[in-house]
Amino acid sequence: MARPVVVIGDGASGVLVALALSRRGVGPVLLVGDGSTPGAGCAYGTTEPYHLLNARAGTMSARADVPDDLVGWSRTTSRPVDADAFLPRRRYAGYLADRLGSLPGTDRVAGRAVGLREDAGAVEVTLADGRRIGGDAAVLAVGHAAPATPRVPGLAGNPWYVADPWAPGALDRITSADRVVLLGTGLTAVDVALVVHRRRPDGRLRALSRHGLLPAAHRTDPPETVRLSRIPTTTTGLLRAVRRAVAAGADWRAVVDGLRCDAGPAWQALSPVERDRFRRHVDRYWQVHRHRMAPPVATAVDAMRDAGTLTVTRGTLARVESGRNGLTATCADGSTVHCGLLVNCTGPGRWATGTDPLAVSVRGTGLARLDDSATGLRCDAYGRLAGSGRVFALGPPRLGDSWETTAIPEIRAQADTIAAALAAVPARRPAA
Repeated sequence: MARPVVVIGDGASGVLVALALSRRGVGPVLLVGDGSTPGAGCAYGTTEPYHLLNARAGTMSARADVPDDLVGWSRTTSRPVDADAFLPRRRYAGYLADRLGSLPGTDRVAGRAVGLREDAGAVEVTLADGRRIGGDAAVLAVGHAAPATPRVPGLAGNPWYVADPWAPGALDRITSADRVVLLGTGLTAVDVALVVHRRRPDGRLRALSRHGLLPAAHRTDPPETVRLSRIPTTTTGLLRAVRRAVAAGADWRAVVDGLRCDAGPAWQALSPVERDRFRRHVDRYWQVHRHRMAPPVATAVDAMRDAGTLTVTRGTLARVESGRNGLTATCADGSTVHCGLLVNCTGPGRWATGTDPLAVSVRGTGLARLDDSATGLRCDAYGRLAGSGRVFALGPPRLGDSWETTAIPEIRAQADTIAAALAAVPARRPAA
């Protein structure tokens, strides 16, 4: 029997890899994860019905060759949707789990991978409990890392600080806090604001970030995508090209969506210096316009701001001091705010450069090398790690070499490329 392909991670990335491998006839496949609902992970593990996808159902199929697969699946449930709908994220997790459940030759292993080595054309994955899994190849489908705590004096270990809002039970204390500070103003802050408002409607929230920008909103009716006629090779050139297209009458959302279609070649066209310039000066504005709120979510956020329930502030947290019933947060400009809870909404951490034991293992053995920006893992065009012949990665760990690598369409394409590469190499059989 051929050795399995070991897919490390059973969230959305892992399921998409398993589906792609099955379509290519590559297997068997072992999906290693925490044993919860497959496909959920950090992104889709929320059970709140008002946490919606920030993309339309018509773009979220698990199969690029069947773009209406999610919409078709919804028709088999009690709540069918059309292609322009924004589904609850928990329903999307159910869709991925259903698609995985019908795959032949795919098994799941509950456990946490803490080590990975490659030797003699095979791989071996070590789990936290000491078990070892041999395989023909491995795919790092680990998704997002837990948020990193900002280096602010008095923050780490503070009893009134929530380091990871997605950890089980992390927000249970919200009902006892009449004022909550959200550190960050991105989509995580929006999600947490909705939870706080539902559980404590009379509570007050203040969202704080360096730019003070909330995500933009999707239009109810999607505009036709507009592609740039030429891909610029500088950050300034990209900005000018986008502004010219908007000035010529295009909806900015259509231009952003079009640039996303060309994100791969556009990123490769930028030199390392230009990529660094983009990260420092443009990336936050790109995130605001690219990762948009679903219209119902935007409506709810607007209502909270109009009612004074939610205040969005531009600023930088300088220090925090604990009190008997909360903490005092002091900003760099000297302003202060007292709150019963401060929630880290700065977004996911970087797995590739973090302290996760598996990440430390692949860096330490030389299987993985960081890209020029020391942001993510360096991979070849097939997703193969730069220091490996049998280990691949997709999704957020590739941020850096890739510009857009955190959303379903990009991860789906990466999964297909990895599956094609593995299908082209005959599986090795273990020695007798």
